[in-house]
Amino acid sequence: MYSPRIKNDLIPLLYRIAKHEGKPMTVLVDEILRPEIERRVQQIDQFSHNPGPNTVSEGEGPYQPKKNCIRTVT
Repeated sequence: MYSPRIKNDLIPLLYRIAKHEGKPMTVLVDEILRPEIERRVQQIDQFSHNPGPNTVSEGEGPYQPKKNCIRTVT
């Protein structure tokens, strides 16, 4: 599976935000990306004669990402 690399300058910023919000970086990145991806898919569907799904949902449709294993340290 293709796993795009996040630019190095964004990593400390994402880490800082995730730490401040008390959530894993993977969750934060998903929360940031998902609405923008949905918006862009809707734009494509508006101009396409072959519309696809209007939302991006984990576990539905052709792309099914694996669940992340997150270990919590107490």
